[in-house]
Amino acid sequence: MKSDQKHEIQRLRNRWSFSLRTCLFIGVPFAAVTTWCAIALVRAQTQAEVVRWVKQQGGHVCYDYEKPLPDGSYPRGAKPPGPKILHDLLGVYFFSSVRGVILDKTFITDISPITKLADLESLAIFTDVMPNTDLTVISKLKKLEAFQ
Repeated sequence: MKSDQKHEIQRLRNRWSFSLRTCLFIGVPFAAVTTWCAIALVRAQTQAEVVRWVKQQGGHVCYDYEKPLPDGSYPRGAKPPGPKILHDLLGVYFFSSVRGVILDKTFITDISPITKLADLESLAIFTDVMPNTDLTVISKLKKLEAFQ
């Protein structure tokens, strides 16, 4: 190899090399952001599964952007915060948490899926609960303030 070729290869190698400090400066924030996004996506998927289960049971849910009224009921038709395009792209579950669940249409035999909602504050069951239904799972809901 000629000296000029060696010099050119060395120049290109130096141009695209990074120090460990630069790699850490870029890599750590990138890892933190992607980890946060992954956690948020798992949380959103879990909420979506539970909301589907609640709707299959004939109930409905209330989100954190639906502030309770003075009588304790939740308003219907409130709009989630943020741009609509992001809600269409990622879903309402990515930006909002389910805060209330109301089961009032069919009989219930298992309420354990509700325990996946870590931010649940209100649970109302206005339906027949079968005698062998395990209600002790409600104790897993640490933020639960109201149970009817």
